[in-house]
Amino acid sequence: MDIYPAEKKVSGIISVILNPLLIPTLAISYIVFTPGIFSAMLPLKYRLMLLGLITLMTMIIPLLLIAALKWFNLLSNSKIPEKSFTNYVYIILLICYFFTYRMLISMGFNNAISLVLLGSTIALFICTAINLAGSMSATGVGWGALSGIILSMLLMDITSGITILFLIIILSGISGTAQILLGRSTASQEFAGFATGVVALLFTFIVLSGMV
Repeated sequence: MDIYPAEKKVSGIISVILNPLLIPTLAISYIVFTPGIFSAMLPLKYRLMLLGLITLMTMIIPLLLIAALKWFNLLSNSKIPEKSFTNYVYIILLICYFFTYRMLISMGFNNAISLVLLGSTIALFICTAINLAGSMSATGVGWGALSGIILSMLLMDITSGITILFLIIILSGISGTAQILLGRSTASQEFAGFATGVVALLFTFIVLSGMV
């Protein structure tokens, strides 16, 4: 697909702004700051601390670990194939996500907050497994997971955020289009990833919610 420099630049900016690493932080933000869901249970100070902890564990620490491994030439595109490099990144994220989930459980957050991390771990595990033999968009998985979280909460009458769901679906389409224009994935890989994310989080919230 031919792409003009301006389109490539805009797509690159979009891919940074709508980075899937933001998904856990966005999901927890929705849960702790939407009236009637979780906000009444904790003072603002503690909600901000919880949000900061999630951001640290699911975004900042993974980025620092990847940067450190690159710095010491333990994880380099020039030494290992690009697909293997991507899978190593997924494994780092899996470890951080699962550790965060277990930490939340130990802190007593066996509710929607811990389910977000459990579902995200499951979705990313499926993505990693598929990418060992085939290919699936992790960006699609991430935005599908966020859509699945809101959809699950709608179906369980935890929230009435139908407008938020539509907004997330629109952002998913924008993000997926940017990935396609940048040549990082195909339309089928984006759709497959999105569907995987939605199903994984629906399964987590509706089926596993009574087990955590």
